[in-house]
Amino acid sequence: MLNVRAFIRPEISQSVDGPHRQHKYRARGVSCQRRAFVCLQSSPGPPSLRSGDFGVCKSVGGYGMKVAPDAARPCAGGRLGSVRSVRMKVSIATYAYHGLLEQGLMDIFGCLESVRFRHDLRAVDIWNGFTPDEQAFDPAFQANVRRSLDERELVHANYCVDGCHVWWPAADERAHARKVAMRQLQAGVAMGARTVRIDAGGKGTQWSDEQFDTIAATMREFAQFAHDNGIKAGPESHWGPELVPDNMERLAKAVDHPGFGILIHLGHWEGVSSDEGDRRLAPWCMHTHVDAQTTETRLADAIAILQKAGYDGYWGVEHHTGRNEYAEVAYQVAAVQRALADIACDEPLREPKLREPGGMPDHI
Repeated sequence: MLNVRAFIRPEISQSVDGPHRQHKYRARGVSCQRRAFVCLQSSPGPPSLRSGDFGVCKSVGGYGMKVAPDAARPCAGGRLGSVRSVRMKVSIATYAYHGLLEQGLMDIFGCLESVRFRHDLRAVDIWNGFTPDEQAFDPAFQANVRRSLDERELVHANYCVDGCHVWWPAADERAHARKVAMRQLQAGVAMGARTVRIDAGGKGTQWSDEQFDTIAATMREFAQFAHDNGIKAGPESHWGPELVPDNMERLAKAVDHPGFGILIHLGHWEGVSSDEGDRRLAPWCMHTHVDAQTTETRLADAIAILQKAGYDGYWGVEHHTGRNEYAEVAYQVAAVQRALADIACDEPLREPKLREPGGMPDHI
């Protein structure tokens, strides 16, 4: 029988993925602390740290959890799960630090430093609140951001742009917003973004025919630019008519472009259940935002819905309170990582019972 264990090996300096420096963290199971290993061992008992005592090992870390297609998966009770590849792709939406930004305690480069070294992740979403237009449109600033991302080995998963949504009441406002949006798309490409979010605009729960036609045509233009540059662009389930799945589904079908995508703010819908909204728009999902409410109420279900539809992008942790942001973001990141690690099993991982009445702990 193969004995399958998931554990943290802080002493490791070499893995199947290549050399890694030693570190001080210790934790049980798969956590946000550094790097874990899933090992398939052919002998009974707990795995040893001695060289040669291990079978197939695959690392679990900031780049993602990868269980090779030919490897069994660890499950509750040590049983082998079915064969499947799982990758843990977690990013932080820098809006999660907007409180620190407002206090003057963080800038975009502090964000990148925190994402990489405080939270040990390899991906980030940049919110343009940290990159005002006068900076975002400056080639020197763009180059500095790109260099900072590269130095930290960070993927720029999404450039999240506010302030230049498509629909505005006046024609001159719409024309100005379109010009700004195109420059933001160019900035996103220059800063290495894989996706760019630009909202549709509008109020209430419905778009008029004029609004819809304008939004669809402009989004198609954005999508073409994105496609020409190897990325995707589109709106978010964010505010106004964007919160109604009927509207977003209709928009996606009208744009009908490979460069178009939707940033699904998980569960953020009106008029339908969270599950239904996520499920209906999942085919167009280019990126996600995972807020605290979803984290605490339906995280596993939300992830499963999108993955079933084929989503293989990043899970963007977003926090909104503006308070205790380091701790709150760390909690949400760990919860998302735990949920994704759970996907490596056919059934949820559970803590073993430490004591039966009158008996020994079941792990002895």
